[in-house]
Order: sequence, then C-alpha cells, then structure tokens
Amino acid sequence: MQEPENFVSAHLSATDEDVVIRALSRISNEGIDAIELAFDDLRRAGISPSDAQAQSVLIEAIFQLLEALEQNFSNADAYALISRLDAETAEESANLLRLANFPDGAGHIMDLADGTVLLLAALTAASGRKGDAEQFLVTAGHTRTAKDFRSAVFELRCRLMGDADLVVEALMIEVLDTLDHPDLWTMLPTVLNLYPDIVQAFDRRIEIELLFKLQARILRELCLAASGHPEEALKRIEPIAITNSLLTLAQGAIFHIRSLIDPANPVYDLSDRFCEIPFEVLDVLDGTSHLCCSNWVLPSVGNLAEQHWEDVWNSDVALDIRDSILDGSFRYCNKIACPFIGGHQLPSKSEVAARSDHWRDIIENNKVRMDKGPHRVNLAYDPTCNLSCPSCRSKKFAADAETRARYDKLQEEAVLPLLRQTKLVFVTGSGDPFASKNFRRLMERLGPEDYPDLRFQIMTNGMLFTRREWERFPALHNRVAFLRISLDAATGPTHELLRRGARWHVMEENLAFASELRAKGLIDRLDLTFVVQADNYREMGDAVDLAHHYGADSMGFFRLTNWGTFTPAQYASKAIFMPLHPDHDRFLETMQDPRLRDPIAALQELSQFMQPVPA
Repeated sequence: MQEPENFVSAHLSATDEDVVIRALSRISNEGIDAIELAFDDLRRAGISPSDAQAQSVLIEAIFQLLEALEQNFSNADAYALISRLDAETAEESANLLRLANFPDGAGHIMDLADGTVLLLAALTAASGRKGDAEQFLVTAGHTRTAKDFRSAVFELRCRLMGDADLVVEALMIEVLDTLDHPDLWTMLPTVLNLYPDIVQAFDRRIEIELLFKLQARILRELCLAASGHPEEALKRIEPIAITNSLLTLAQGAIFHIRSLIDPANPVYDLSDRFCEIPFEVLDVLDGTSHLCCSNWVLPSVGNLAEQHWEDVWNSDVALDIRDSILDGSFRYCNKIACPFIGGHQLPSKSEVAARSDHWRDIIENNKVRMDKGPHRVNLAYDPTCNLSCPSCRSKKFAADAETRARYDKLQEEAVLPLLRQTKLVFVTGSGDPFASKNFRRLMERLGPEDYPDLRFQIMTNGMLFTRREWERFPALHNRVAFLRISLDAATGPTHELLRRGARWHVMEENLAFASELRAKGLIDRLDLTFVVQADNYREMGDAVDLAHHYGADSMGFFRLTNWGTFTPAQYASKAIFMPLHPDHDRFLETMQDPRLRDPIAALQELSQFMQPVPA
C-alpha cells in the first residue's frame, strides 16, 4: 500500500467519484484515524467535505466518530479531530446528525443516545457556536444521571472553555450542592492536562471568593492531588474535613485523595458495592426524613408532618439517592463517617442480587421507585433524654407540652399508619426512648394485637432500662430484635465523664438485667456501643472484655461525630483518629490491642487503623 501522502498524487487523473469512493473506503477501513487524511484527499481533488457529492464520506466519518465516542465517552483523539474541522464541515456534520435523529425537524435531547449528545455538542462548538454547545451540554448533564456520562459532559465542557478561570467557575458551580462528585474527581487529571495552571487559578479564586471559599479550597486540594501530590493535598485538606465533619463534599474529597495514596485498597472502590439501607429504611426526624442516618446521608427526602409517607418514601430526592447507590458514585454519602463504607462492609451487587428476586430486580433494572414501604422505620424526632452527653448535646432536653402535642399529632397521623406497613421500628437515635413521654406512649400502643408483624430495635443510654421499666412495656416482650446500650467507656469515671448525668453503678445493674434478658432469649441481641474519642480510646480493649462479661453479642466502636456541639477546635482536640491529633500515634498503638481482633469487636470504619497480623 502506498503512503497516505502519495495516495492522491498517484491518482490525480481519477474522477471525482473515484476520489469519493477511495475516501469513503479509507475511513470505513481505518476508522477515525483516517478521517483527516480522507478529507485532505477530497480537498486536493477540489472537493470540500461539506459538498453534496462528498456527503457519503461525511456520513461515514460521523458514523466512525459516533462509534468511537460510544465506546469511550472521553475519547481525546476524537475530540481533538473534531476541533480541527473547518467550521463549514463541522456545521454540515452537525446538520446531518440532527437530520438522522430528527428527520421531521422536531425532537428533544432526551431522545438522543449519550454518544450522539457528545458528538453533536463537539461538532456544534467546532462550527463556531461554542455558546450553543455549552448550553446543550449543561442541559444534557442535568437531565441524565449516569455517572460516566456526566463526567464526559463536564470534560467536554472543559475542553471547549479554553480558559482555566472559566473551568474553575464551572467546577465551583458543580459543587454548590455540597455533595460528593467522584465522577468529577476522576476526570481532574484530564483537566490538568488541558490546563496545567488550574491550581494557580484556584489560588486566585480563593483570594477573591466571598461566599463559597470553602468549596474553592476543597477543589484546589483535589486538583493538587490530581497533579501528583496527594500526600500534600491530604495534609492541607484534613483541617477542612475536621471543621466540616458533616459536609459530604469535604469528606468525599478526603476519601478520594486517600484512594490516590492507597489505590490498591478495596475500601476506596465502590463501583460494584451496594447498600440496602436507602431501599428499605426511613428515618423520621422532626420536620425532615432521611433514607439513612442523617449524619451519613444529609439531604431530607420529605416531611411526614406535611406529606403522606408514600410521597416521602418515593420523593425525587429519595429516587436520586437510590440512583447514586446503583451507579456506584454514593455521591450523597458521607464516606468517612459511614461505618459500612469505611469498614469495607458493603456487599457486592452480585451478592445482594443473589439473595432474592426483589433485590435482583432492583439491581439489574436500576429500580429506584419502591413498590412497598420501608422495611425499617427509625423514629428520631424526639430528642428528649435524661442525659446530656457532650458528644450529642450541650444540655438536657425535655419536650414541653406544646412540643409533645405536636409529636403526638405526628404519631397519630403519620407514624402509626406507617408502622402498619413495616417490619421493624427503631427507637431511638435522637434521645432515649424511656425518657420520652411520646415514645413511651407509642411503645405501649404497638402491641402484637394491632401490629403482629412488628419488631423493635431499642437504643438507650441504659440508665432507665430497669427491670421495673421493662415490666411496664409488655409490647416489647419477645419482640426486641436488638437492645443497644451506649457505653462509651469501660470504667466508671470515664463513663460518667462522657455520659453526663449517668451513674456507673446504675449502668452495671442495668447491664446485668439486660444480660439476663439475653441469656433467657427474651431479646434477640444485646449490642453495646462505644464512641471513640481522646477521652476514652485507651479503654477500647477493656470494653471488649466488658461486653464478654455481660454476654453481649457485639461491642460496636464508632468515630466521634461533631453534631454541632463542639467548636472546630474542640472537635479537633477530641478526634483522636485524625492524623493531625497530637496523640494519634498512641491511638494507633491502642488499635493494635489483640482484644480488638475479637469477633465481638465491631470496629466499623476504625478497622483501617489496624495493622495486618504478621504471617
């Protein structure tokens, strides 16, 4: 075969038809790599690729470009080739593509395949109408949820902008929702290839930004990490994460940067992982509802005091949260706070799909609208508690008469009807069920006669869980799936320090009673919990021993979360698990205690601090 540059010169006497046929054959056989050469052949013969007689060549070129983009949305070679087309050829190509998809001249972007959207936008920009292409891509990004497509859309937008400051502005707009955006983080290396000065552009933006400086700082460190300096970026962003422990964006950035430092760690690959919670759990708070602990998935899906539970359960936000699980982005999740993500406890999609037809239908068909109500309802709208633990509140709270009346109305009109549809009720993550008059009345009413299929999950600080109290709630007897008691300590002084208002001798008596219930099979499980912080981490091993002593099924360890009760400086002084803490090395030594390897110890996300056992 002759060299490409000699091909046409050897056939100068060929007719226009021969030139077109050869150009068509070249593109058909060699793909997008031959498009520019084929177009050059046409031009040497005096034929423009946009001429009517060359339309078959142009159609073949469009087909090859479309195929390349369908195979790889981020095909840099395809985009580079399109950007080099002359405006007339690009415009004619865009017109042919529109005509092929909308022969009657009418249609909507939602009707186009993903690759077609990207190709049409790139051709429109190459024709000289970058503004139209940008608007087209923005619309496409907002109307489609597929993670890979959204990433490709933003990458193409960046290619078209031509200015680092404009890219900074676009990135800032993308993260105003304060969610995690792993689809954007993974394409930042491409942005850096296009705009090597993007970190400096963010520095300029941070100097002048007034309202969204935090987002700019987070994005700046993500770009620094993508430029090959993840360790430096991690050191710079950790103080931001400490100050904003509930901010999904900040925690997601930490998660991503750590994945760059430790790419082989399976904890950081969520692409094939699945979480059942948003598909079967509804947390009911005062004025909001959530598909998970509100610390782990912050956005509310609705308000049961104002909406029917079915509208809340399948609200637009609820559907989008479930979609984020199915697409593997987990963009609504606080990836650092969630013990299932941090503890690498999420099952694979295939494992969940194999459990039942129900889960297979959800996973294989990307089903986000639930036909049935939640399997478990967590009642967390009454923060009334007999203690004032510093980890969750600054003082005791007891609902007044007006507030209790409002809670009663919520229970009568929304909660009780909802519980007829569910199997488990969790009481409570907001206070203590035995301190709350509302929850006490509710538990009294949920007897087996009216709610035969309902079982309880009880969480309490244990101070009021006495034999006498137990006898007052026959509805609980033989219907408790688990009893969870918060300890946060293994000794009296530490317990009374961290569980403000508690008395250790009372806790010991009530733990003994709970142990008796478990031994007799009157409750299915007894779980103890321990919120790890600077004041108690040295007692973690002893807490495991304590759990064994009382016959508990597990001792669960969780990171301290700042629920707004600490200033950033106070939280930083207590967050012993953060590498910047001055005693972090001592914490790491404590984490090597062999008792923490006991099966009864549920370390959740803290398991990352344990060293592998030597072979």
